Amino acid sequence: MGSTWSYGTSIDAVDRNVEGIWTEGLRNTTPDYGQVGSNFNGWRKPVSKFARNEVTLAERLRENVYIGEYDISDELWQKSCGVVDEITRFFHVTLKKVTSRYYPGLSFGDFVKQGSSREGLKIRHPDEFDMILPFTIEGVDIHAVPALDRSGELIPAHMKLQITKYTQIQNVMNGSRYQSLKNNGVFEKCGTDLFLNAMCFQTRVVSSIMDTTIAEIQKEIDTKNRNQACFFTLSKTSVFPPTYRFKIKIDADFDELSIFFRFISTLRDIVYEEAATPMWNATHTVIEFDIVPGLLLQTDSVPNPDSWWFSMTCDRYAVMKWIHKGRYADDYSEPNLLWRESSCGYEKHIIDVSRRNKSDVYILTACRILKAYLDGLGNSSQLCSLLSSYHIKNIAIHCILLQLRVSGVKEALGYLIAFLEIGLEMKFLPHYFYGNPYISNMFPKLSENANQRRLNLFRKIPHDHFAQAILSMRRMKADLHDLFTESSHLGNHRSIDSFRNLCSEDTSGRCLLM
Repeated sequence: MGSTWSYGTSIDAVDRNVEGIWTEGLRNTTPDYGQVGSNFNGWRKPVSKFARNEVTLAERLRENVYIGEYDISDELWQKSCGVVDEITRFFHVTLKKVTSRYYPGLSFGDFVKQGSSREGLKIRHPDEFDMILPFTIEGVDIHAVPALDRSGELIPAHMKLQITKYTQIQNVMNGSRYQSLKNNGVFEKCGTDLFLNAMCFQTRVVSSIMDTTIAEIQKEIDTKNRNQACFFTLSKTSVFPPTYRFKIKIDADFDELSIFFRFISTLRDIVYEEAATPMWNATHTVIEFDIVPGLLLQTDSVPNPDSWWFSMTCDRYAVMKWIHKGRYADDYSEPNLLWRESSCGYEKHIIDVSRRNKSDVYILTACRILKAYLDGLGNSSQLCSLLSSYHIKNIAIHCILLQLRVSGVKEALGYLIAFLEIGLEMKFLPHYFYGNPYISNMFPKLSENANQRRLNLFRKIPHDHFAQAILSMRRMKADLHDLFTESSHLGNHRSIDSFRNLCSEDTSGRCLLM
């Protein structure tokens, strides 16, 4: 691999860099020295480790018709991460210029990487990358206040964002600096209180900034294309509040990697007897990145695994989660003011620390295998339509916080399947962060979290869907026969019972949102 690198400041330079990354192996990614949590803001190579006596198991899992090859080559990982970093860096520079021009007072910080590509849990293709985009409103102190439903109950993981200082309220409402934000409804008065309107901030301000940013980059690409075709294209594909999704398309004509993935896609179509549109083929590669704007709520102090004497930080963000009209909006008196707390900082910390523990690494490997199985099923199973990769990761984190000790991936996979089955039977999958007494095993300062209302990640699923999902679980067990430890042979029944108890206390039944 090459090592020469210089940041591009124009679309021509960015295009040269992207082509160099993809065709020559130039590297621009953050080196991974095993740092933990907030100390590492890079992409992390997926974890994959089996016990010494599990060589045959690893082969059989890959031979399974639904699991297949779930690992990613070092070369492809480096290239994809490099392309994303180069293009998002240029995107960020353009976004900041647009924001300064049209929305003075609003400021965006550097991207904070999160999700499966940051945590080392990505499967199959390096085609999805997630980032928090921190924002502030300059000169304004914003505080989180509890959000209540119409019954007066606290909504777990949700809040309103309030400006409390009288002088700042006057500046916002009467000053010229925040005129663009005010005209777009970002500030909403409720009596004498002033809140940030999540719906207006997303639909009027952030969406406008994202669209203008893409338009300006596209204008530069069009100008370049008049002389020489750009190696990549960039477009916005969708908005799923609070997420903005963008697509990079690399025109890598018949390079070695593209041909390889065309071959894999063809095999996959034969196996599944379907012609799904591949993300990778012989003439182009598609990589998507998701951006979630977030306001920094607070910076917590957490244990530092690299020091006996010094702690480290873990950030909490508020992300937009207003309620669409007609989607449970009647249950909440102020649905447009709702923001959700993002626990991604803690997820990164937990998973990073766990990579240093052999037993936990088996759990993380099993997590990726279970994700691969569900991905391989496609839409043919009720289980796949109900479960997301976040559900599987959440179960893996429960296993880690319960301090399970497993001898290998087969046993770890057995616990994941057992916990998933319990959740489906109870119609309740508890979020690891709220109302969980075991989180204090890793974060002693979060002992009060045990007193919070639990958040059921299955709460949106209609109850009549669970029966079919449980039938799909039986099929999964048959598909994976002898590849995981059956629940009757799992040794730690105390931890299984502990997880079952977490699933049995339905304290968030009236809360229907996330």
